[in-house]
Amino acid sequence: MKLVLKGEASKDRLGLSIGLHAGLVWGYYIINIGELVRYSGSVPDWVTGINGNPLAGAVGLLFLSVLAVGMRKISQ
Repeated sequence: MKLVLKGEASKDRLGLSIGLHAGLVWGYYIINIGELVRYSGSVPDWVTGINGNPLAGAVGLLFLSVLAVGMRKISQ
């Protein structure tokens, strides 16, 4: 969704969408492989991320939603 909104805002040029995607993938990789986050187990997985994926939980979905809303405001 966020990449589609950014693609529409940049008049079908994909550079910004590709860069945004690359940044999100890089951040995910650094967080997981660099072990920057240690899960204590005191919060359910559906909140912090299922199977150690920080974007697969409520916090990750909230982050992506805020990012999508921000992209929509920029595109208008």
